Amino acid sequence: MKTSRFILFIALIFSASGIRAQDTLKVSVEQIDSLFVQNSLMLLAEKYSVDAKQFLIQQERLWNNPTISAEVSAYNWDTQKTFDAGQKGEKIFTAQQLILLAGKRDKRINIAKYEAQISEQEFYSLSRALKFQLRTSFYALYFSQRTITALKEQFTSLEETINTMEIQYAKGNIPYKDLMRLEALQFELSNILLQHRYTVEEELKTLRVLINSDKIISPIMDEKSLKKYRMDSITVENLIDVGLMNRSDLKIQELTVEKSKWNYSLQKAMSVPDLRIGGIYDQAGSYIQNYVGVNVTMDLPVFNRNQGNIKAARAEVERQKFYYTNKQLEIKNEIYMSIQKIRESETLYQSVDKKFAKGLVQINGGILENFRKKNISLIEFVDFFETYNGVINQLNALNSKRIDAYEELNYNTGKELF
Repeated sequence: MKTSRFILFIALIFSASGIRAQDTLKVSVEQIDSLFVQNSLMLLAEKYSVDAKQFLIQQERLWNNPTISAEVSAYNWDTQKTFDAGQKGEKIFTAQQLILLAGKRDKRINIAKYEAQISEQEFYSLSRALKFQLRTSFYALYFSQRTITALKEQFTSLEETINTMEIQYAKGNIPYKDLMRLEALQFELSNILLQHRYTVEEELKTLRVLINSDKIISPIMDEKSLKKYRMDSITVENLIDVGLMNRSDLKIQELTVEKSKWNYSLQKAMSVPDLRIGGIYDQAGSYIQNYVGVNVTMDLPVFNRNQGNIKAARAEVERQKFYYTNKQLEIKNEIYMSIQKIRESETLYQSVDKKFAKGLVQINGGILENFRKKNISLIEFVDFFETYNGVINQLNALNSKRIDAYEELNYNTGKELF
């Protein structure tokens, strides 16, 4: 008994000291959503990726730099001068500009635009995933704390009962096995409380990272706000249409298909050689002094007409089309799964008689009092005590899972429906 109490006492002191060491941030779900949008380091980092892709569009719009070269004679045998670039020496200057043909520049700009749009949709996809994690952790924290509050009251009542029975045992009025059974029950309850505290710490860690805060987060919940989680007139077909219209990962795949088509077009254009136009000035190395000429250079597409890259790009287009179709199928099935989870959790939730839960709380105090007055046996008391703790635990878990199912539907449709 002393050992179990000591373990729980240390756990409670550790938890309480952690709370005192840090400020407490009391927030509603709407407020934590706002903090997430403002402070999330992941979102801030991803915004830079979006900006970077926009800069790459600017880069693709730039013309290639011209190429210039200069040449002077290393040694003039007539004048016996080194690096003779004077009037009797030799110097050559050339300049060239690369001209992209077959619309290569425009095609590369379009590819960069699609990559920028994909990056933007990846930002929305990350935001959607993190917000789902934020919501589920927020509600898990709220219901775990509710469970802890209820079980702590049970623990306190049980501890008072054990203290009373210890006095009776010392007087020889009750057997030790009865006292040991209650101590075992207390130890079991302390372990349940410890598990819930682990859950709370895990969810707090997740929430603090998501909103970039080191404060203890305390969820504020208006029970009426939980009533928004219900499906009334929403049909499965409408939800699928919403998902296909709003899912950022589907848009990413759609944009990837279009980008691959532009890449295919670019690879075909790459079979057309580019043109280099330039000029030359030669002081003394041509058939006349101070020769000025114009040159045009182009590769002959005899051996390499980019055949392999063209075929690979065409195969990539077909590959991405299949991925797009598969992503549509995934979204439909994810929405079906979410709807089924909601229906199952609602069926169980609605089957629980609310009067039963309230009655259980009311009876709990009476059971404890009757046991102390010896109106009920130890077996009856322990049985009810374990039943009550289990019901409280399961009711809060059911509420949490039910809301998770609705939030999962929000996630799978890509739109906040609830």
